[in-house]
Amino acid sequence: MDAENVAVLKIHHSVGDGMSIMSLVLACMRKTSNPDELPSLPSASSRLTTGSMSSSRLWWLIKVIWTAVMLVLNTVSDAFEFFVTTLFLKDTKTPIKGDFLSMKKSKALRLVHRTVSLDDIKVIKNAMKMTVNDVLLGVTQAGLSQYMERRYGN
Repeated sequence: MDAENVAVLKIHHSVGDGMSIMSLVLACMRKTSNPDELPSLPSASSRLTTGSMSSSRLWWLIKVIWTAVMLVLNTVSDAFEFFVTTLFLKDTKTPIKGDFLSMKKSKALRLVHRTVSLDDIKVIKNAMKMTVNDVLLGVTQAGLSQYMERRYGN
């Protein structure tokens, strides 16, 4: 490998997908042999040894056809599984699921809410070295656990 520098980057997936990140990184770099030129990636044809170019094209065509066939089969099987599941299987009964038909009849919908200061959440976040998202999810999970224990526990 004739590299002047090597970079290892750790980038969160929310910044972009793999191809867009790699395109951005490559666009920020230049070749050492010609600083005005963007770096190039080696292609499959440059790695092939001299010889049967037609057999490599045939192999590529077989791979493309096989990939297309597998894509169609997986799509059909997933669609079939979805329809069978929606037609014949019922959801598991859980206390959280609720019975929406009886709710419509009784119209006894009860909402409980709590206003929490963002400064309080930030104090917890900094004390526990977490994100605001983690704190909010933890508080929601704790509240739901207490509700379930109080209503359906021993």
